[in-house]
Amino acid sequence: MCFMQAEDFAKLVIAVEGKDLDAHVLHLRKTFETRTIVYLIQGMPAWFRKNRNTKDKEFKDAVRSHTDQNDTSASQRSKKKKAAQPAQYIDEDLIEDSLLKLQITHGVLIHHTNAWQESAEAILKFTEQISLKPYKYAFSSCVQDLN
Repeated sequence: MCFMQAEDFAKLVIAVEGKDLDAHVLHLRKTFETRTIVYLIQGMPAWFRKNRNTKDKEFKDAVRSHTDQNDTSASQRSKKKKAAQPAQYIDEDLIEDSLLKLQITHGVLIHHTNAWQESAEAILKFTEQISLKPYKYAFSSCVQDLN
């Protein structure tokens, strides 16, 4: 299981080749050859909202800078905002395509959670299922022997 925040997932999607999502998955495949890989991604809906807000803010700033070109106070405000290094907008289709690629191409399972409490519960449930697997296998082989 690979647990990550939505922001970290988005950074992997737009990273340079060799440090991108494909490289990350291939590294996990190499490390855990025979295992099923599960990505537990926390906060994707909130990240999508934040990303849309970033796009809206970029648009509003562009309109303001265009209409207030002669206003020096507006240009001073825009310089302060540019110095703060605002968040970068990432195309949502790119994120969704990457999630789909993980499932289809790499055969990875994906589970989404919204908060850390949900993530902890999901990890607990996954580990319970993993720990019960040997007993389920033994039970199913006993049932087959009886038939």
